[in-house]
Amino acid sequence: MNKTAILAMVALALTGVWAYAEADEAMLHVTVTKKRNAEECDDNCERDFMPVCGSDGATYGNDCLLDFAHCENSTITKLHDGKCIKKH
Repeated sequence: MNKTAILAMVALALTGVWAYAEADEAMLHVTVTKKRNAEECDDNCERDFMPVCGSDGATYGNDCLLDFAHCENSTITKLHDGKCIKKH
């Protein structure tokens, strides 16, 4: 396999794949997300408490800690400043 083909495959794996298939009006949606090991992510965060709410429903102590979580799981993003509000 040549280098261009390998790079193309890696790029697809890292950035996500969206596939649509139509069969009898059915649609297939496939998403690939990159997950890293904790060793690859910078967890050297200050201890300042300025809470932010993540898209996973977790409250993070500050933006740096949210960035660390995002590094490990790219689907986690910031929803808003402040603690997450639990819905009952």
